[in-house]
Amino acid sequence: MRVLIAAVLSASVASHCGESAVTGPGKAPSPRLATPGVAQFIAFGDAGKGNRGQREVAEAMVDVCRKKGCDFGVMLGDNLYNRGFERPNDPRMKARFDDLYGPLDIPIYGALGNHDYATGRDTLRAQWQIDWAADHNQMEMPAHFYTFEAGPAEFFALDTNRVFQWGEEEQSDWLATALPASKARFKIVYGHHPFRSNGRHGNAGGYEGWRAPWVGGFSLKTLFEDRLCDGADLYLAGHDHNLQYLQWCGVELVVSGAAATHTEIIDRGNEGLFEASQLGFAWIRLDQNMTLAFYDDRGKLLFERVVTR
Repeated sequence: MRVLIAAVLSASVASHCGESAVTGPGKAPSPRLATPGVAQFIAFGDAGKGNRGQREVAEAMVDVCRKKGCDFGVMLGDNLYNRGFERPNDPRMKARFDDLYGPLDIPIYGALGNHDYATGRDTLRAQWQIDWAADHNQMEMPAHFYTFEAGPAEFFALDTNRVFQWGEEEQSDWLATALPASKARFKIVYGHHPFRSNGRHGNAGGYEGWRAPWVGGFSLKTLFEDRLCDGADLYLAGHDHNLQYLQWCGVELVVSGAAATHTEIIDRGNEGLFEASQLGFAWIRLDQNMTLAFYDDRGKLLFERVVTR
């Protein structure tokens, strides 16, 4: 009997913490735009700590969206610290999501981060979050990776932790078809892990300064280089808890992972157009051109740039 119980438990743990089954791509509904053909949105990551910093950034987002206009938000992973959902319908999400982002009154399109998988491989906790989003009016996250359209743009949400842990083939094959097939003026990809970053985590393929294939994120480097370069206009990420605007291989790169805490800027060999070790978020407008802006936790404009097309 003990042997049987051990075998059952082992199989259960393997199914919950091992490689996740294919569950994408998904399709999320388009947001309602205040101005047809123009999309305005906020992007923020590493938010789910329930601390003073998260509350202040959330209040600043409400203020900026009231003044500038926001049709939707993009949430860039690590949505519930420290180990993701502890149970289905985790009650902490009321305080860390509903109470803070409900006043925005806009849909928020989510991506999963490594903390949403607990230690990085707990697929059950990740699925609990996807299931929660399916029953939640404000959060949109229909699958581990998915698309949605908003005015002149098509968005491609990645589950970069899946790529980091189990390889790039699944999502790389998807993007290889989906990105070229898109007729949108702007093709925007987002996920948790950065392509390039002047932060503690750094660049894909050398995360944390490691050059070993798995810990350095070689699978993500391969995905980003194969699919984003010459395939995407903008890539949004978090993971590093700061604000950055970089350019690489023809792609605009935004790191916006400072929605609750902030960490230092570290030279990783990237020439940044903007870098700040402080709380804040990104605000982006898409019309004929692309406007990229960063605001701090008081709603003060830190940086703005128009990328012409």
